[in-house]
Amino acid sequence: MSYAQGQKITCPHCGAEAFVKLEAIMDGWTKTDEVAACSDCNGALDDTDSSHTSDPAGLSAFLGTEKAVPVQVIDDSGKIGFCRDCVSYAEHPFAIRCMLHNRVIEPMDSCSDYDERKDGT
Repeated sequence: MSYAQGQKITCPHCGAEAFVKLEAIMDGWTKTDEVAACSDCNGALDDTDSSHTSDPAGLSAFLGTEKAVPVQVIDDSGKIGFCRDCVSYAEHPFAIRCMLHNRVIEPMDSCSDYDERKDGT
């Protein structure tokens, strides 16, 4: 059984709830292989070990950076409600945020809580 970067596991070495990190095995400047290790104790994870939990979000959920599944919101007139036209849209020099959901978004995203701005700003 192979491990994925950021996959949530129960480490067989230290028993901690941790995440998988992939470490490169190098031969000089050439990467020859990768080994999965516990993020808590750095113990190598055996491919035959089955103590991991299935968590596809893993580290991204822990960091709050998971990607939302885009939802196309179309009103009665056939217009798609993009986040850039919503009252909760907030531009910042470093990231564009949805203030309703408190997360980073893209201008062309949409969601079911879309509320069109009336003033056009």
